[in-house]
Amino acid sequence: MYSDFPVYASDGELDTLLSKHPGSFSAELKKSAFDEMETIGRQGGLNVISFSFYCLCTNRVVFHSSRNNSYLMHLGVHTDIKDNRKMINRLTHPDDVEFWADFNLNYYKIMMELPPDEQKRFWAIGSRRLLEKDGKYHTYWQQLSHFKSDDADCPVMVMIQTIRLDMDEFPQFRFFSPNTVSNIELHTFSANMYKLKLSMRRMQILDLYSQGYTQEQIGRKTNKSLVTVKENVKRIKEIMGVSSMMIAGEIWRMIKTCYAA
Repeated sequence: MYSDFPVYASDGELDTLLSKHPGSFSAELKKSAFDEMETIGRQGGLNVISFSFYCLCTNRVVFHSSRNNSYLMHLGVHTDIKDNRKMINRLTHPDDVEFWADFNLNYYKIMMELPPDEQKRFWAIGSRRLLEKDGKYHTYWQQLSHFKSDDADCPVMVMIQTIRLDMDEFPQFRFFSPNTVSNIELHTFSANMYKLKLSMRRMQILDLYSQGYTQEQIGRKTNKSLVTVKENVKRIKEIMGVSSMMIAGEIWRMIKTCYAA
C-alpha cells in the first residue's frame, strides 16, 4: 500500500547526502525534541496548520500532527513507514513531484553551507498541489525551518509546517531565505521573486491586501484615490506575474521579511 512512491534523481541525491549527515541524535536530544513536538502538536490555536518533524539523521518524518487529513484523499505521512519522506509524493500533483524533490535537496544543501547561527534562522517555503477527497488538486504552502541541532551545532531536525490555501491558479513557487550565491534558482517564476522591485507605496498596498483589505479600504487607509490604487494593483500583478491580487498578497505575506531593508 505504501510502496512505489514517485521518485526523482534529486530524491536519490538527497538520500545519499543524508546517509552521510554528520549530526548526532542522542537519546537526551530525542526526548527533549519529542517533548517540544508534542507541545506544538497540541496547540489548538494552530488548527489550520499541519506540523511534521523530520530527522536528518534517520532520513524520515518522526512526528506528524495533521490538521489537513479531513481534506486529503489519504494520509500524507505515516510515521511507521521507513521511507516516509516520499509518501506525500502519492498525493502531489505529477507536475510538482520533481519540483519538490529539487526543493528538498536545495534546502538541505543551502542549510549545510551556512554557519550555525544562520542555519537556525534559515527557512524555505514553497507551493505544492495535493490531491483531496473531491478528486481535485488544491494548493498548500509548506515551510521548512530549523528545529533542533546537536551538541556540535549541526542541524538534526527540521520542522515542516503545511497550510491549506483556498485559492485557484496559484503558481508553482519556492523561496529560500537567505539564499546563497551557490544556489542558482532555475525556476523562472521563483527566480523573479528574488529580483522583485517594488516602490514603498506598492509594498504598502501588498501589505494591506495580504491583511484582507479591499481596494476601497486601501484607498482610504493610504489617502489615495481608488483610480490610483487600481493602477498600482494592475502594475503589481504585472511585476509579479500573477493573475490576482489574492495570489500576490499571499506570496508577499510569506516573503516580505526579505525586503524589509
